[in-house]
Amino acid sequence: MSVYLLLKPHENMRSRCSDPVCPFPQSKHQKHQAFEAELHANADRIKGVIDTGNSLIQRGACAGSEDAVKARLSALDEQWQFLVNKSAEKSQKLKEANKQQNFNTGIKDFDFWLSEVEALLASEDYGKDLASVNNLLKKHQLLEADISAHEDRLKDLNGQADSLMASNAFDTSQVKDKRDAVNARFAKIKSMAAGRRAKLNESHRLHQFFRDLDDEESWIKEKKLLVGSEDYGRDLTGVQNLRKKHKRLEAELGAHEPAIQSVLDTGKKLSDDNTIGQEEIQQRLAQFVDHWKELKDLSGARSDFLIRRAGSDARNVRERNNHHVDNISAKMAALRGKVSELERAAAQRKAKLDENSAFLQFNWKADVVESWIGTSSSPSPCSRTSGSSVTPLLLLPLQETFDAGLQAFQQEGITNITALKDQLLAAKHVQSKAIEARHAALIKRWNQLLSNSTARKKKLLEAQEHFRKDLFLTFAKKASAFNSWFENAEEDLTDPVRCNSLEEIRALREAHEAFRSSLSSAQADFNQLAELDQQIKSYQVVSNPYTWFTMEALEETWRNLQKIIKV
Repeated sequence: MSVYLLLKPHENMRSRCSDPVCPFPQSKHQKHQAFEAELHANADRIKGVIDTGNSLIQRGACAGSEDAVKARLSALDEQWQFLVNKSAEKSQKLKEANKQQNFNTGIKDFDFWLSEVEALLASEDYGKDLASVNNLLKKHQLLEADISAHEDRLKDLNGQADSLMASNAFDTSQVKDKRDAVNARFAKIKSMAAGRRAKLNESHRLHQFFRDLDDEESWIKEKKLLVGSEDYGRDLTGVQNLRKKHKRLEAELGAHEPAIQSVLDTGKKLSDDNTIGQEEIQQRLAQFVDHWKELKDLSGARSDFLIRRAGSDARNVRERNNHHVDNISAKMAALRGKVSELERAAAQRKAKLDENSAFLQFNWKADVVESWIGTSSSPSPCSRTSGSSVTPLLLLPLQETFDAGLQAFQQEGITNITALKDQLLAAKHVQSKAIEARHAALIKRWNQLLSNSTARKKKLLEAQEHFRKDLFLTFAKKASAFNSWFENAEEDLTDPVRCNSLEEIRALREAHEAFRSSLSSAQADFNQLAELDQQIKSYQVVSNPYTWFTMEALEETWRNLQKIIKV
């Protein structure tokens, strides 16, 4: 038996896809795996040949050709080891090439996402009114949550890049350039997102200021109609009644002055901060100050006139030597005393009203915060669907959006109510104990909500990992079964047809028709594999760790099988 014949692969172990006429080309990795399987299958045969040759040499059964046989055996062993080493080397290179291809694909997908986000962040639309600004802020909040969610994906890409550069098997400079470029772009969009958030907040402040300014202008206009009245009374009683009404109006103006001052302070700060629309702010502020001054001037003028009118009426009575002049003088003195007492009482009442107003405002804001917490604590879409067929892949984005809403409310709701509480306590409000107790209860509910949200996200992540593993295993099993069915079908369809009778031809035709009718079941299996593959890809994983079969290879297999059936 010659060594050449012993080295020839067995017919049943040959790799059909390495045949140049094979109509079913597979990936290089698949071909090499088939070749390694063939090597493994022939290892015992090679060892057997070497052992047999050594046995013949030892027994002197080579008819004097022991040296020649020994040389042939040495050459055989050397060639075999060379083949095994080259196979292992190629396997390693194919794995490294696959890692690089996965890295390049990940970089390409991430670059596409970055381009979309950059386009959104480059928008110059910051809202035309308060409603549109609020809408843009909500959209930006979702975009920031999406950016935060992609940080984990970027960490995976950086890990892949580090692994590729550590292997020294690739163009490390190219890998490093790609990694650095995508990290730089990600850092840039984070900066752009922060910049757009700042501009949207600035726009919100501006349009909120305009809304408050419009409300105050409307209030001033309403009060100007009252102080501009030409009714000054027809007698002393009428004048006194008008003075009482005017005093109430002056008290209302005094109580409203802090609101006016707050609007002025906000406008001045916006103007000093070089806010967009600075010129319009300054014009509106100047006009607002003029209107407020005009209202106060009109109020003062009306008050002076009504006082002069009452005094004039009293003097006229005294000058006519009315016999009730002493009584009139006494009443005038008493009236002046009551006016002074009324002014002191009004000032005290205003202080108490301001204090009560601050307490009511705190309670109102606390009610708003508690209402929001109560709504957020109710069963969410995530918790309502946790026991259904909805996968964690769909639930996690909902949870992340919910968490982003919590973070936004932390700044807008919790921080504001805490600041108001601190302000009231610092002013030693008469209701300090009630305010502190209400705030403590509110913070307790808030912390419980945060804890529940964190626990919910942890459970979803665990469920996602379990679901992902089940998907991988199911795909691996079905892909292996489908490939086995395909190989059997391929062998049956490509074997030479040898028939010696008409009956054998009919039998083969009937078997082929039965095979064609069974294709619907295979089609269903193939469709299931495609659905599983789509779910796996939605996790953005590099590869399935439980199988080397890919959906692309199976699709190519299925298409070529259809061609063979038609032939």
